[in-house]
Amino acid sequence: MKILSDEEIQFLISCPKKITSPPKQKNILSQGHYRNGMELYSEDGEHRFTVFMRVSEAFEENFSIGLRYHPSDDPERIILLRCNGPHGEHRNSLDGRDSHYWTYHIHFAKEIIIKKGLRSESFAEETNDYSNYSDALAFFLQYCNIKNHAKYFRHIAQPSLFDL
Repeated sequence: MKILSDEEIQFLISCPKKITSPPKQKNILSQGHYRNGMELYSEDGEHRFTVFMRVSEAFEENFSIGLRYHPSDDPERIILLRCNGPHGEHRNSLDGRDSHYWTYHIHFAKEIIIKKGLRSESFAEETNDYSNYSDALAFFLQYCNIKNHAKYFRHIAQPSLFDL
């Protein structure tokens, strides 16, 4: 797996991106989760990404929205960021302790974890940036700097009457 520095990881997460292969109109139910995805390229065309989106059929607060990087010089894919809902226990790779994610949290890729040969996004921290799937998706699209998201996610791009 390609070793990325923390600076490279942050650059890849925040660089301007465009959706080149949009999500499906409807999520597909598979293995107990509603799933969807899309393909992105950085605006300069140098970097390819995919996004995965899934929501548990049984417990809609259990969801994951992730940004996966596809390096051009390495067949391995690297998950850079994952926004999650509450799902229970998780072992944080930086300190080895179990953390209980009964709340919303974000997994981030870290250089030190990649060097150890562990899953890139093994580190996670709690967040107050969202409290449901729709808000997490809006946060994710902004945080990952996906420029043309309004074309495919109109319900997120347009504020509700109650938001005014």
